[in-house]
Amino acid sequence: MVEVAKKLNGILSLREFLAPFIYSRVFPIIISLIALSAYQVNLWQLGLALYVFFFCAILLIFEDITPTLPIICTFAFIFGDLSVFSSVALYIILAPAAVCLVAHFFFYPAKFRFGEMFLPLILVSIAMLIGGLGSFYTALYLNGFSTIIGCGVMLLAIYLIFTNSIRPPKDFDLKLYLIDVLIIVALSCAAELCLKYLTIYLNNGQFDNGKIYQFSSMGWGHTNCVASLILLATPLCFYRITKTDMIFPWLILLAFFYVSAYVSRSDGAFFLMLLLSPVYVVFTLIRMKSYKRVHFALYVLLIITLCWAAASLFLDFGKLIEKFKDLLYNDSGRTPLYTCAVYCFMNNPIFGVGLGFYNDVLMNPVFYEFGAVTTFNFHSVLFEVMATMGIVGLVVYVYYYYKRLRILGRTNSDRNFFLTLAFLGIELYAFIDTCEFIAVPTMIILTLMVAFTERGNETKTADFPLGKKFRLNFKKF
Repeated sequence: MVEVAKKLNGILSLREFLAPFIYSRVFPIIISLIALSAYQVNLWQLGLALYVFFFCAILLIFEDITPTLPIICTFAFIFGDLSVFSSVALYIILAPAAVCLVAHFFFYPAKFRFGEMFLPLILVSIAMLIGGLGSFYTALYLNGFSTIIGCGVMLLAIYLIFTNSIRPPKDFDLKLYLIDVLIIVALSCAAELCLKYLTIYLNNGQFDNGKIYQFSSMGWGHTNCVASLILLATPLCFYRITKTDMIFPWLILLAFFYVSAYVSRSDGAFFLMLLLSPVYVVFTLIRMKSYKRVHFALYVLLIITLCWAAASLFLDFGKLIEKFKDLLYNDSGRTPLYTCAVYCFMNNPIFGVGLGFYNDVLMNPVFYEFGAVTTFNFHSVLFEVMATMGIVGLVVYVYYYYKRLRILGRTNSDRNFFLTLAFLGIELYAFIDTCEFIAVPTMIILTLMVAFTERGNETKTADFPLGKKFRLNFKKF
């Protein structure tokens, strides 16, 4: 018993020593820099090993799993090539993480809770599993099995793990931490995107069609994934502006996000950001203290002027306006997809044609290679659900959206308000793209966003509750 007590005291002392660092904003930044570095030098083994080390240390030392949020959210950013998922080394490196996760629940047991998203995620998993019932061929059904597991069963497992293991210290603001981590995550992948753009541009001078296709892949995902995460983080930056006197640095970060969205070549995401910007600015002015409004307005005008002047050196605004008109009046090749989706729905309106459906008559860009699996996307969450899961899927997804929005908008706090704006922004984009069916990293991040908000809603915290004990004190190191 004495030995057990000594070990327990040792863990508690270590936990107390590490807490200021692990719960600080410095830790997510370090994690993101590891991912960025590993991606740039193509050393995913080293990056993944460091990730697993931090992940295991947190699981074994802390009963709270909150500090693993940046690790899970940026995990994919390490990989510049999806072929690594067929590498044995990947699973050997990941093995300790699985062992430590099991050990965490053994050492730090808690009363099991299902959480508010348990039923919606169960129903989504079932709708995906039975999608295509009565119409699919076995080969087609198995073709969509990775999507069924990734966007159904895996998200349910992640939600249950976190909703049962989020046990932050007293007075720790989960929602504020979530907001900051989501901004850091978006900054990390935006930096990867811009560095990739800069590298290709310096090597080739300009893009031709082949190089544009090469640029559209980040390895771990499409550049549209980056654009969607930037969309998610943009209103959260505006929230941070409402709560600080340091307005200018946040506006610089926002300017970088807008540049990154343009660089991503996702026209839908970029123009959606531009269209939503006045909404974000208006709500920021409403929510911020009156004495800061003039400063904010002047800074916004200054940033816009500087960006306009810089853009005029590199961009042809005539072509940009033409691109915007083309986006409004042209279907970008989506009309055949949506027509096909309606046909699939009419073919089997109750259960749809299943997530494994594909149509090789339509244009090639709707196909995506993931290992040995080729998936077909309708580039719209509405048409994707309607075509592949039918009426059953539509009913389930209406409930799924309702529960997520209800959790995000439950309280009347500014945090929840801007988190809801962030969710609505990315989901508007989902109606013209595939982000609702990209498990890694988009749907994992959205699921964790809802899980952390749900747990954060259960505790009342002050506007900035982070006391000195949760700030990084370099004197201790």
